[in-house]
Amino acid sequence: HFQLRERLVKYAKLGGIVVFACQYSSRSKFTDMDKMFSKSWQLPWKCTAYTSQDLRLNTAVIGLNLSGLAKHFHGKAVHLKDVHRHQSIYVPVHDATCPVPKRKLDDLETSAAAFSTVGKGYVGYIGDVNGVDASNALVAAMCCTEGLQSAASASEKGPMQVSGSS
Repeated sequence: HFQLRERLVKYAKLGGIVVFACQYSSRSKFTDMDKMFSKSWQLPWKCTAYTSQDLRLNTAVIGLNLSGLAKHFHGKAVHLKDVHRHQSIYVPVHDATCPVPKRKLDDLETSAAAFSTVGKGYVGYIGDVNGVDASNALVAAMCCTEGLQSAASASEKGPMQVSGSS
């Protein structure tokens, strides 16, 4: 779906929000996702593993309103690696008795959900495969990100609509 993907990238760069969520992570090959994030979005994100584990909200995320999001939850997700700390939304809890050490914003980490600026807009990824309440709230938070040029005014043709089957 190269042509659709390129239109989505253009849409985001003009001020739109594109979120890869729901069944995306469970229906796509890791190698295809890696190529897409690298070539189309110029992001270092790569799929690393499908795991079931406790996740915690990373409060160092930039560009996303975190109010109303779950502080932690247990999720089954396809995780990304090489995600900058300021782009990582939900990160694995390694040891509940020991707080995760503070790291510099440029550190790369593993993430079950990520969010990044792209031009005047954003691209998001949610690796959850079960559509739990915490992930559903995250989809809404990503789609309602404020401070952007609206996608409708960013494109001469109005907001992008995608329909039909693949």
